[in-house]
Amino acid sequence: MSEKPKLTRSGYKRIIVIYLAMLLNAVLFFAAAGRIDLTRAWVYFIGLALLQTFVFILFLVRFPEMAEVVNARGEMKTTKVWDKLFALFYGLTTMVLMPIIAGLDVGRYGWSNLS
Repeated sequence: MSEKPKLTRSGYKRIIVIYLAMLLNAVLFFAAAGRIDLTRAWVYFIGLALLQTFVFILFLVRFPEMAEVVNARGEMKTTKVWDKLFALFYGLTTMVLMPIIAGLDVGRYGWSNLS
């Protein structure tokens, strides 16, 4: 019987980066909103963290090599420039612009009207 692969240091770093990104997302949202008394936002961010934790437990305990695939050395050398630019644009819009615009909408300006 072969031993299951263990999660390495780079795998743990990947998990920490994911949680820090979620924290940054929440901080940007609440800073842009200018208030923290938004119950739906708290439910969303706490639910997101719980779901992510469930996914880590479910998948990474059973398949710890999944975190290692993302951190494989030499990955960036073979990535095309267009793909790098798209990843940068996608990261900036989803991790920075989206929570700021949502926070401004919900907390300060009320651009959208949702029940």
